[in-house]
Amino acid sequence: MGNFKTRARKTAAAVLSLVTVCASVPFSGSLPAGALVTDAAGDYDNFAKALQYSLHFYDANMCGPEVEDHSRFKWRANCHTYDAAVPLKPMESFTKPDGEIGTNLSAEFIRENYDILNTGTEDGTIDVSGGYHDAGDHVKFGLPEAYSGCTVSWGYLEFRDAYIECEQQEHVETIIRHFCDYFMRCTFRDDTGKVKCFCYQVGDGDIDHAYWQLPQNDKMNRPAWFATPENPTTCNVANTAACLLINYLNFKDTDPEYAEKCLDYGKALYNFAKENDKVKAVNDQGPDQYYTSEKWEDDYCFAACWLYLITGDNSYMDDMLPYYDFYAPPGYCYCWNDMWNGVGILMGRISEVYKSGKTYTEKENPLGQCDLAIAYMQAAGKNPYEAIDFWGQCAKAYHGYMSGSPGTITPQGYWWLNTWGSCRYNTATQMMMLIYDKYNKGKDTYEKEGERLKDYGFTEWAKGQMEYILGNNDITYLEKSGHGPRCFLTGFDENSAAYPHHRAASGLTKCEDTEQQLYVLFGALCGGPDAKDCHNDETKDWIYNEVTIDYNAACPGAAAGLYLAYKDTLGDKQKITPDFPPVDDGGRGSQGGGEGSGGTGKDTYVEACGVDIKQDDGSGVTQISMRAKSTAPKPPQDLKIRYFIDISEISSFSNVKAKILYDQVRTETSDEYMAELSEPTKWEKDPKIAYVDVSFGDYNFVNCGKKLQFEIGFYYGDKWDPTNDPSYQDLKIFESNTAFFALDPPEVRNNHICVYDGDKLIGGIEPDGTTPVIEDEPDEPKQTAKKTETTKKADTTKTSTTTTTTTTVSSKENVTNTVTLRGDANCDNQVDVTDAVLIARVAVEDKNVKITDQGMLNGDCNKDGTMDGDDIQPLLLHIARIEPLK
Repeated sequence: MGNFKTRARKTAAAVLSLVTVCASVPFSGSLPAGALVTDAAGDYDNFAKALQYSLHFYDANMCGPEVEDHSRFKWRANCHTYDAAVPLKPMESFTKPDGEIGTNLSAEFIRENYDILNTGTEDGTIDVSGGYHDAGDHVKFGLPEAYSGCTVSWGYLEFRDAYIECEQQEHVETIIRHFCDYFMRCTFRDDTGKVKCFCYQVGDGDIDHAYWQLPQNDKMNRPAWFATPENPTTCNVANTAACLLINYLNFKDTDPEYAEKCLDYGKALYNFAKENDKVKAVNDQGPDQYYTSEKWEDDYCFAACWLYLITGDNSYMDDMLPYYDFYAPPGYCYCWNDMWNGVGILMGRISEVYKSGKTYTEKENPLGQCDLAIAYMQAAGKNPYEAIDFWGQCAKAYHGYMSGSPGTITPQGYWWLNTWGSCRYNTATQMMMLIYDKYNKGKDTYEKEGERLKDYGFTEWAKGQMEYILGNNDITYLEKSGHGPRCFLTGFDENSAAYPHHRAASGLTKCEDTEQQLYVLFGALCGGPDAKDCHNDETKDWIYNEVTIDYNAACPGAAAGLYLAYKDTLGDKQKITPDFPPVDDGGRGSQGGGEGSGGTGKDTYVEACGVDIKQDDGSGVTQISMRAKSTAPKPPQDLKIRYFIDISEISSFSNVKAKILYDQVRTETSDEYMAELSEPTKWEKDPKIAYVDVSFGDYNFVNCGKKLQFEIGFYYGDKWDPTNDPSYQDLKIFESNTAFFALDPPEVRNNHICVYDGDKLIGGIEPDGTTPVIEDEPDEPKQTAKKTETTKKADTTKTSTTTTTTTTVSSKENVTNTVTLRGDANCDNQVDVTDAVLIARVAVEDKNVKITDQGMLNGDCNKDGTMDGDDIQPLLLHIARIEPLK
């Protein structure tokens, strides 16, 4: 520290010279999209990193009571645990928007199969918990769920070495087990192993889409939809069977017991599809307009192909060949509603090993084709002189995509099929091409010999497409003026899209909110660009910026295939990010939580504003409008908000009254949920202080964006002076309560209004300086957090004069004092040049400067444990929007 004073004085001078520049830069408290992640751009050919990141989206979308055990994101919490106890009754009076909890099973079916369905509860419930949320919404839709499980698992099967070399084997196996466990849990079988019914969807799209909140806050009705012999939904059942069958192959050598279980369930589901009428999913039986099924044949054939590859039993080919569409692959690409490209690849593989056991005459096989070709032509009634090349039909499809048919090629060479999720179609085609090249050793078998590509031409094309998706592009920005590179894999680098349409990551009360998202949704593949290389990076845009489990499904597999294809030529460029995902991800949650928050923030607080109503005789009331917010991963179970007043000047405490003026939740739920306001109560710690509690019971008021307005005081008989009330500090005061209902919310953060979960302080500063204890999180989510005391006292004196040049923030102080807003040295809930000036004055030992202990904590901008002159430069770079505070 020998040269500290000189360095600090120079920095202070630099602050004064930069004040004019920084003051001209608007600062809204949220950073530009690209600043949420600090990884440098230009990493668009690092396919190891793309594999690593793209798997993590599934951590964000896990559902059920095991999320905290399985997800690698500490900000994800268990959710929809009530899916484990869906009432076992028909949805006979199902009406929207509220709907009725239950199933689409008939009363007769339930009665006949009660012992199979009931989870053992007295009232009769069914367990369909687990699985994955479909997208930013929280429904578990059947077809995209099954497709995603199939595709993630297939990518691992084909390019397993990449997952091992990139240290992603354990991660991907956790993800695919979570799929398989859910599918098996949703399969209900009798004592002989026969499937009686299968739950293919949990939740209702119309009901679910009416909410924008964290999944652990959901309380909406989530009905369960089942395939039965009367409603076979062949597409859902067969595709689910395929996922389990693929995972037999994934686990047969490393976990044979689990593999056999997957095979057993996969066969049982396939037999259900085979033995019952074959029909596509019916829209009014769950999917509605969200995932309209157009056919079942592709899914059925897909499952049959996997069974043949596993067993070598020709009967599975006999089952599927009458339904097989040889000409389908050059049509639509591989996706949740069209599996024909996948079937085409499997048929190519099978054609090399299939033997019918028959001897064909020259008349039956005049062209000398393989047994599978003859078996197909006989089943379909085709002319034996037609050449059937299963691999060639796949290659024909790829040539079409490469020339923009279907779809188009954008001006920058990106294959675009549909603006709604263009990246999903592109990465799915990449994965199909890479699997094709794997089995054909790069040979193009396209029917037009003169137009065939050089060896591994499909792989080379896939590489260019993936590089475009990872940021090797020049995108027109629709959310703002300008253009430049954009990576469509969220969190990948500084050019990544940063505002995906995703409730859990946004932590916002509505998707139209432009505030910085609560968490960085690492690895989510955003919808993508349109046909003109344009993109809109806004949370509210569910077309350009939607993220779903089926969007991401092929991305890990494609990245894995590219990693193996180019690991030798790209060398050191192919590397994963160590210690990933980061503890502090750069989102609003980590910024608000301070040191040691585990990337979750754990910062619960109240935003409020007020109005003083004064009478001529000195009486009056203070009216308060407030809403609660949190960056913690779990909502409080027993939420209370406490407003403190000083009663030392009041002659008769009994005069103090409080009442609710407006309860938005009560209004919107027709009295189903409502807040309760306590009587004014003297605080046990100090008789000069009193409080009122607003309790919300089991309604998750935190982050719902709803307002609660109340008043406290009296209109006669005493003098009302709110200025000494602890919770009045930092309360934004308006002249009229009409401001309470402004379209732009007028409430601002107030740390002197406290939040409790039961009796535990979880937000705010009590009048004696007590602040919440932040419990240390274990490194692994599945471990139990250490038990700690509820609260500790902290010195929060507002006017203590600092006379030393530095203040060390000890580990002990970090437990009892948390950073409320990094850089906010003057504690005015904003980060601007005035904070830089204050830090500079402290650094040069200005004896006239005053700074609170909280300000010293906030002012530690470089997070080295001290507030000194070294904190000024990172703060100025943050204010100038050059580099965010970490």
